Amino acid sequence: MALLLSRVEMTPAHHYDEFPSRDVFEAASDFARVHCGLLWEDAKKMRLIVKADIHMLMREHLRGQNK
Repeated sequence: MALLLSRVEMTPAHHYDEFPSRDVFEAASDFARVHCGLLWEDAKKMRLIVKADIHMLMREHLRGQNK
């Protein structure tokens, strides 16, 4: 009988929701993916979880999207 060990890795992250439009959500998701920071997304409910490492970049990106 083999013993299977499950490991959990903790990653500092930020949750994003309440996007003003589907286009802004998709652009943010693509941005996080390109920067290797996307941890999870729910396209139906327009929610993202991204690594804390790219939080400042994501904020700048989102500010640019709102102009």
